[in-house]
Amino acid sequence: KGILEIQTSPPEGPNLTYELSTREKICSKMLHRDPYEKQMVEVKKSEADDAGEGVFAHKDIPAATVVAFYNGIRIPADEEDTDDSWDDCSYRIFVAIDDGTDIDNDDTERMDMPAVFRSTENYCATVAHKINHSFNPNCNFSKFIHPMFGPIPCVITSKHVTAGEELFTYYKYLLSDCPEWYSSLWEEQ
Repeated sequence: KGILEIQTSPPEGPNLTYELSTREKICSKMLHRDPYEKQMVEVKKSEADDAGEGVFAHKDIPAATVVAFYNGIRIPADEEDTDDSWDDCSYRIFVAIDDGTDIDNDDTERMDMPAVFRSTENYCATVAHKINHSFNPNCNFSKFIHPMFGPIPCVITSKHVTAGEELFTYYKYLLSDCPEWYSSLWEEQ
């Protein structure tokens, strides 16, 4: 039977390390796509009206599959939200988000994508911040412990998604405090 011999080769690609984001810094490799996410999705022009970019499935993806991650700057739970405009805070999300998250509770850590990094030309290490809203989504937000970015929100398919299909999630904005485009979409329902 003999002795099993293992052959190894030098690692390829950039050296990736654990890098929890802070209030001031997202990560050091801002343009290095997450390898798993890169296999699952791509960013391109959205098919939704006035939406800009969107996220699309690279391949057929079954329901209950993690497809994208949402990294950004961390806003501590004890830091109160300011009176930012919707443009300023439209990318803010709870770190520990899932179907049971109380969206009226500001007493939890939040993740935000500063305006300068919303473009994939400046940041694309994760791309869940590019997933658009729908009241009939095919994905939802959840929690994930990422090997490089630690605890961050992720996006999971809620139904089977076909290759080339755009991904959408339900933003859960309050109708009493939401941008005009959101309330307009709600009224069109």
